[in-house]
Amino acid sequence: MVSKWMNNNNMNVSTFVPYKVETPYGIGWVTSLGHLRDDGIRTIELMDGKMTLYSVEEYITVKAVEGDDVMTMFGRGRVLREVIVRCRSSSQKGVEEKVHTKYHVQLSNWTLAEGNRIMLYILYNNNSNSVCVVKKKSLGEMSALERVDFAKRQKERAQVAFSCPPPKQYQVALNLYAGAVDSLQYVQYNASIDNYLRAELLVLMISCSNNAATCCIQLGSKDQAQQATRYATNSLRLIAALESKKGMKIHTLLQHRFHITDSKLFAEWRIKSYLIMVHAIHDHTTGYEPKSLDYCKQARAIVSQYIPQDPNNKVLKQQERELQKLSKKCMDQKRQHLQKEKARAQAMFGTKKPNNRSPENNNKDNNNNIKDNNDNNTKDIKDNNINKDDNIKDKPLKPSTKPSKPVAAVDRKEHKRVSFSSDTISNNESSSNGESNKNTTFVSEEAATMEAEEEYYHEPWYSEHKEALLLFTACGLATVSMMLFRKK
Repeated sequence: MVSKWMNNNNMNVSTFVPYKVETPYGIGWVTSLGHLRDDGIRTIELMDGKMTLYSVEEYITVKAVEGDDVMTMFGRGRVLREVIVRCRSSSQKGVEEKVHTKYHVQLSNWTLAEGNRIMLYILYNNNSNSVCVVKKKSLGEMSALERVDFAKRQKERAQVAFSCPPPKQYQVALNLYAGAVDSLQYVQYNASIDNYLRAELLVLMISCSNNAATCCIQLGSKDQAQQATRYATNSLRLIAALESKKGMKIHTLLQHRFHITDSKLFAEWRIKSYLIMVHAIHDHTTGYEPKSLDYCKQARAIVSQYIPQDPNNKVLKQQERELQKLSKKCMDQKRQHLQKEKARAQAMFGTKKPNNRSPENNNKDNNNNIKDNNDNNTKDIKDNNINKDDNIKDKPLKPSTKPSKPVAAVDRKEHKRVSFSSDTISNNESSSNGESNKNTTFVSEEAATMEAEEEYYHEPWYSEHKEALLLFTACGLATVSMMLFRKK
């Protein structure tokens, strides 16, 4: 009976857990036991919430079903599976057959070494109380281990909703993934949380954040795109924090205990986050956004770092192809943006008429202009010297105690002739030594980077038509083999 079971497990008021029983008036929760009180009366709150029953009689607990929280003699757990077992026994009356229910219960309040879960296999019949159905804990009442188990269940249900046949249930999957992230986000870390549980919690947080962001992208609204960016940013922060402690205990556990390689943790998951952020920007903005191209560059750097380490990684190669397509779209948007800005500037300042004269005539005109400028400069210098001499003659001379200094040479000003165009700037300099004109061409860094990125993202023709070439080759081989077979 339940009271004996409670007494055997040293249950007191502080550790008592309400359990479910079946009474003549309906199913209810036992909130207090008689042996814990002086009067020996049990308090039972019925499920309908309209009546509270006070009784000295001990009722049998309700039969547990899959998914219920139960209390066993080894601790609190959750029923994962329910199996019907038939047992036959021979006696003087003959062969007797008994039907029992076997529960697969996973304990949730303690674990074995290295974070291994405990599984109980308990036989239950109608006259025993070996398994008592108890109230489920709220999220605030759960321990860190229970929160991790809850997040695992949420993730499994979300994967089923995400991969179901059309129509896809992206909103249901998003709610489940978001619930898993929220349950793990506010875990209070203390001495009871070991490194195995921390590593498991970190993996769940990163994967659920990326999956929730993917669901937001599939839903397609602008608000969901902003939410996807927040989830992806959260995942990148967790990976960056783990990368700063690379080679330490948690990173070592992820490699050896959970078999998660660096290419998956620091490459696949990070690139997935960057791709989600690029999709969120590209799908909901009409113009060019510099952040999208920056995210593509960061993801490209990760690909170039980890593909040589793991050349047979199919996921990385698929992500690289998707990254090239998105980067090409971003480059097209940037090119269109620059063309619009250039056209706007030309419309604002006016366009310059093209010069149809030959380059020889232009050089002659430039030389004539330089000579005229030099003649005018020499005339101006002579006139200035004459005026200075006249002023000196008119003024009376004053005695000076300072030593005389040589007259400084007159600096000739260099005349520069600059011509502006859309791509080049020509600087024509003339000096007293009669040096030739010098033309300097400046190429903008932005145009150079765009050309380099276009060369990187440019795919050869055979990679674009790879499937068609393979199909054509297969058909050709089949035709040749049929012709040879007919000749024989």
